[in-house]
Amino acid sequence: MPRQLPAGSRIAQMPPSALPDSEMPELTESEVLRAREAAKQAKAENEREVKRRLREAEADLRRLQRTEKRADRKAARRGRAVERRIRRVEEAMRQPVWPMVALVLVLNALASTLAVWHMFWPDSFVYSGVLAPDAGQWELASYLFIGTCLGTGAMLALTPTVDFQRRARSAMAVYLAVALLATLVGLLTAMALRPLEDVQADLRVAVVRLAIVAAATGVPAVAIWLVAGLRGSRLHFHAAYHWTLGILTAVALCALIVLPFMAIAEERMMSQVGLGLAVAGAVGIMFPLPVILGTVAAERVLEGRVGQPG
Repeated sequence: MPRQLPAGSRIAQMPPSALPDSEMPELTESEVLRAREAAKQAKAENEREVKRRLREAEADLRRLQRTEKRADRKAARRGRAVERRIRRVEEAMRQPVWPMVALVLVLNALASTLAVWHMFWPDSFVYSGVLAPDAGQWELASYLFIGTCLGTGAMLALTPTVDFQRRARSAMAVYLAVALLATLVGLLTAMALRPLEDVQADLRVAVVRLAIVAAATGVPAVAIWLVAGLRGSRLHFHAAYHWTLGILTAVALCALIVLPFMAIAEERMMSQVGLGLAVAGAVGIMFPLPVILGTVAAERVLEGRVGQPG
């Protein structure tokens, strides 16, 4: 039986490594078995801990892979959305505005023709109207106006880009300016220039002279401009060219502007032509307004969407 050391002895209180080999206490078989079992349990616990950490690491890796795949899919979707937007912008930059202008012009011309025709020849207008029995021409004009709104709205919806909206609004602004100018010229002709019909002088002579002046100045101006545009021409470097072309063009334009009024006054139709032009211009003012307002609203909506996630 192995020798037992007193509990309070100095040797028993010393660590085993500090004892010499001759003084190391002998372990019993049960203590050895318990130590081996404890070592096995510690090893098994370490292995379980290692496996648990490995499983957690693998789970974290799988989560990271799924997160990365979702991020890749989102990036791919955003990339496709950006490509689609770029394609739409490129298509919009190539999309012409003249079909919209042509649609507005044709329907506006029909509506203006109906209004002017009924104003001068009311008995020849056979359509009396359903919604407005006494104003069939304005009912048809309203139908044409609704068709213009629907057609231009469809064109704007098919090309939802800021570039197309701006170009369409610019074209309609020019159209609106022309219609407003026609209205003002018609009012000027019907009211301010009406006394030209009462002039006792022979207006036919004035019309012929104005036509001669317009031809005598306009044709040389066009010829000089064409010659200056030829390759190797140095007319642009001379001040006389600009002075001559400016004077001829100004005289020709003035003659061409005054000539129609003199011809109308000579035919005693200032009031009819002026009122007809004013009515046509007033109708023309209404047609481009929906396009202008629609492009402004659409441009604000599109600019508000810039920067939002696709």
